[in-house]
Amino acid sequence: MNLSTKGLPVLLWLGAFLLLLCGCRLGGEVPAGAAREAPGRQRAAAPLPWIGAGGAWVVMAGASVPAEAPGAAIAPESSAVAEENRRQAQPPVPRPTPQSGPASPRRTPAGRAQPPAFRTDMLWSGSWEEEGNLANRADIRLSAWGFNLRAQALDRRYSPLRDAWQANWEDRLPAFSGGLYHRESGSRLLYGVLNEWGLSARLSNVWAKSPAYPAARKPLGADLKTEYSATGKDEAYLYLSGEPWGGPSFSLRPYASLWAGEEAPVFAAGLDLRGSRTQFRAEGLYTRRTLPAEEASAWFSLKPPLPERDAEIYGAGLLFTAPWFALAADGALSRVFGWGEDYYGNLALSLGDKPWQLSLAAEAAGDRFNDRGGTDVGAGLRLGARFEWKQGGSGLFRADTVLTAPAPGLPLNRGSYSLYYRFPTKRPTSLFRPGRISLSAARDSRDPAKVLDSADAGLTWRLGPLGLSLSASVEALARDGAGVFPLAQEWDFSSAGAGGELSWSPGIFQFKIKTGRSWSAKKGPLQDASVSAAISGKRGRLSLKLSTPDFPEAWEGYVSWRLTW
Repeated sequence: MNLSTKGLPVLLWLGAFLLLLCGCRLGGEVPAGAAREAPGRQRAAAPLPWIGAGGAWVVMAGASVPAEAPGAAIAPESSAVAEENRRQAQPPVPRPTPQSGPASPRRTPAGRAQPPAFRTDMLWSGSWEEEGNLANRADIRLSAWGFNLRAQALDRRYSPLRDAWQANWEDRLPAFSGGLYHRESGSRLLYGVLNEWGLSARLSNVWAKSPAYPAARKPLGADLKTEYSATGKDEAYLYLSGEPWGGPSFSLRPYASLWAGEEAPVFAAGLDLRGSRTQFRAEGLYTRRTLPAEEASAWFSLKPPLPERDAEIYGAGLLFTAPWFALAADGALSRVFGWGEDYYGNLALSLGDKPWQLSLAAEAAGDRFNDRGGTDVGAGLRLGARFEWKQGGSGLFRADTVLTAPAPGLPLNRGSYSLYYRFPTKRPTSLFRPGRISLSAARDSRDPAKVLDSADAGLTWRLGPLGLSLSASVEALARDGAGVFPLAQEWDFSSAGAGGELSWSPGIFQFKIKTGRSWSAKKGPLQDASVSAAISGKRGRLSLKLSTPDFPEAWEGYVSWRLTW
């Protein structure tokens, strides 16, 4: 990070940010359904509770991999650290903020507790695996006078047990980032590698995510990424939310954001209009950048050699929700000099609320459409359908179907289908308590000579203090498969697997035993197993794990911890 070249716009935005906050009241409520993603004002008494003063230091070691060159891709994190990163990356959840220290909270006339002007929260968590990777996250958060200041350093490298430790340490420096937040409105000024959501994220790679049903549409927003990224670029990000105008049954809130980095600025703005039982949201986005020159990938490449050229994209999103009905749509136009222009669009509809809801989605893109980053994502057509039936006691039945075609007007060549049922919660004293059951099937016929069918199944339940989970999967090549439904007459076996996990949680302790076996047409059978133990308390958690990916040839040890105060 070069502060001499990037510090000036950050300081200018910081001045504009403070002036706007001093000149007007910033605020805005976020609906209950969007509180986890919207950076607007919250309904809870303690907005942005996850921004406190304190720190987090995460040490993680991944699987053993060959030595990498500086800037190469990084191995994925462990499940425990990945879950912590996902929790930290989410926008604030409306919940009471725990107090720490001797200070007593102030109370409003209504009797609700308010956080003190200055507070601290500390977290130290991490994990270690022999001959793996070492990842660190130092996260310091200060909260005072209605603002939250955050600074973090992210780093990942090989553990000291590696011979290449010294060279790796000298070649790669940690990545630094920081942010200033306004608690009441969610307005923020950030600098670093960002994790974004909403319209800008959907236009970044239109085929990377699942179809966006109306319930999954989130407003524009971004926050600092909480894991190291070897390819991510530092960006400055300013988000401002205005004060809602209106009364108890009607309100209008404007908001706007600006990205700026080494590549191109991104301007976005939106309006949030709310009634007593309805909501209408409109958003817009624009960006322009210069794409580097490209060479033909082969002698007969469909894409010719292209010089350095300008690219821009216009995007818009709409959302309307009412009792028993919701409608959402996105659209984008991309223009690239020397390549042409093309369109992307999606439409989603949902009917019903409780106990049932039916959601439909469709999206399509032309073969010359470039996404927000200037990448040629290619043509495509995707259709999705979801049916949900909610029962008392958190019971849920869900059926999903997603069909894909290489382009609008061409036959469908991929399909996935799943069924999921979560049993209603029974009394804790019940001896037999079923958990959930899931079934899924998929077909990939993009290559007519190798049509791949796959199926998965899972089942969980509890028997007294014991929990049991079973899973199985199988893959096969269809000899006479056609279309998107796996109804072939004959298959050639490809691979299969089965496994189970037994858990026991007496008091503050937790013990797990997991085993599985896989078979492959090209390789022999493979056995894996693991044994883990953990102890949890008010101030933290300690976990020990011993696993073998190839029993009994290889063994791995793993330790993870979490301390809070």
